Amino acid sequence: MGDAITQRLFQIFREEGGEARFVGGCVRDAVLGISAQDIDIAIPIGPDDIIYILTKANINVIPTGYEYGTITAVLENRTFQITSLRKDWETNGRRARVTYGTSWEEDASRRDFTINALYADVQGTIYDYFHGLEDLKFGMIRFVGDAHTRIQEDYLRILRYFRFLAWYGQGPVNLEAIQACTALHQGLKDLSRERIGYEFLKLLSAPDPLSSLRLLSKAGIAPLILPHSINLDAFESLLNFEKVPRVMCRLAALSLPKIDVMALAKTLRLSRDQKNYLQYCQNRLEYYPSSEKTIYANLYHDGAEWFEDLTRLSLTLRAVGSTRSILDATLNVSASWRHPTFPIQGKDLVGMGVKQGPKLGDLLKQCEAWWIAQNFQPNRDACLKWIRDRQQSH
Repeated sequence: MGDAITQRLFQIFREEGGEARFVGGCVRDAVLGISAQDIDIAIPIGPDDIIYILTKANINVIPTGYEYGTITAVLENRTFQITSLRKDWETNGRRARVTYGTSWEEDASRRDFTINALYADVQGTIYDYFHGLEDLKFGMIRFVGDAHTRIQEDYLRILRYFRFLAWYGQGPVNLEAIQACTALHQGLKDLSRERIGYEFLKLLSAPDPLSSLRLLSKAGIAPLILPHSINLDAFESLLNFEKVPRVMCRLAALSLPKIDVMALAKTLRLSRDQKNYLQYCQNRLEYYPSSEKTIYANLYHDGAEWFEDLTRLSLTLRAVGSTRSILDATLNVSASWRHPTFPIQGKDLVGMGVKQGPKLGDLLKQCEAWWIAQNFQPNRDACLKWIRDRQQSH
C-alpha cells in the first residue's frame, strides 16, 4: 500500500482534486499486519471522471464494474480497483442500482461488515464509521447496520458472513448476524452457482473453518451449497492431520465417504482441474491407507503429494487410536521417497522382436507391475529376462 506505484496513483488523483482512500480488505489486513493481496480504492468522484483522469495520465483503464462505479486501473502490471463513493438506492437480493455521492460515511453504510467498512488515506490515517476496528480487535463479525437489511440487499452476504467468520472470527458470534442468516438463507437459491462456489471455497481456505462450518450447517445452509450431506467429523480429522490447508482435499473430506464428483463439480461450478482432483480421489481412495505391502506401490503410482493427500483422506474415516502413528510412519516414508525409473521402454521390446501394438503395451505394463511388486529391485537385464520368459511360456 505504501510502495511507489500505489503512491503515484494517489498523487495523480490528488493533482486533479480527488481525495482517494484505501478501503475494505486491504485496510483490514494492514491493521492485522497482513500483506494486502488486492488494493481497493474509493474516491468521491463518478466513474466517468475516474476514467478521464486515468486516461489523461496514460494509465490503462478497464471498466470492469462500470455500472456499479468500479474501474480497474492497470499501472506497471499491477491492478487497482477504484470505486466511486455510492449509495445503493434499489436492491433485489442480487444486484443493486446505485447513485454516486461524496459522503464517506454514506458509502460505508452500504458495505457488508464493519471490519470491511474501514478507510485509510495515503498517510495511513484510518477512518472508522461503524466501530470496525473494535470488532476486528475482538474477532466480532458484525453487519453494518441492520443485518436483515444488509442480507436482503445481496443474499450472498450470508455466505460471506460465514467466510469472514472462518477467517477473522474469535470468541462469541454476533447473535443478530446468525439469526438473520438463518432466517433468510432460502435467498441463496436465487444466486448463481458461480458466486456460491467462489465464496464457499474461500471459506474452506481459512486456517481453521470448522466452527464456521458447524454454524453454517446448524443454520440449515449446507444443503443449499452442496448436493450431499457434509461429513464434519471427517473434516475435523483432516484438520488435525494436515500440514497446510489444501482446499480441494478439504472439500473431498467434507464429501466422504462417497464423493459424487459430477454433482459436486456442477453445483460449485468447479474448474476442470478441481473436478479432476476429486475424480482422482474417488478412483484411488480404495487403495488407501497403504499397507506395508502397498506403500511403495502407491507412492510410485501417485507421487508423494497425491500419496499424502490420499493417506490423510483415507485416515479420516478410521476410528482407531493408532491413526496418528500410522500417519506419521507413512509420511516419514513419503518424505524420503525418490521416484524410481522403470528400467525398460517399448523400444527395448521392439528390439527383442515384439511387434508394436496392444500386446507390447500389455507386456510392458505386466513387467512394470512385477518390478513394482519386487520393490523396484530388478534391473534392466532382469526385466528383459522376465519379458523373454513370459513370451516363451506363452
